[in-house]
Amino acid sequence: MTMSDEVVKGAMAGYVFENLEIASYTVLIEAAEAAGDVATAEVCRSIIKEEIAMADWLREHLRK
Repeated sequence: MTMSDEVVKGAMAGYVFENLEIASYTVLIEAAEAAGDVATAEVCRSIIKEEIAMADWLREHLRK
């Protein structure tokens, strides 16, 4: 079965957005640690796990 071009573009956009969020949380973690803000760094570490899981899921499903 083939997918329409728009479906593929939407899936790709979702994957790109998840990776942008991963990059953003990575920077936020580093900035929080540099500022000594342990609480913010921990919250960002918790959230980034979810973003990585979603990016992994999307990557796996882009192959199908």
